[in-house]
Amino acid sequence: MIRMLMLMLMMLLLLLLMMMMMMMMMMMLMMMMMMMMMMMMMMMMMMMMMMMMMMMMM
Repeated sequence: MIRMLMLMLMMLLLLLLMMMMMMMMMMMLMMMMMMMMMMMMMMMMMMMMMMMMMMMMM
């Protein structure tokens, strides 16, 4: 009986750990995506600025 309980507890702990890991991974992915988006936006802005400058120069 006690052994069974222990086993159940262990399983629960493992499950919790797995869930936590999944959450962490998801968060990391989200952060990466956000960073990529930000970088893209920055690049676009830079390009726009360059274009404007070129236009002004002409």
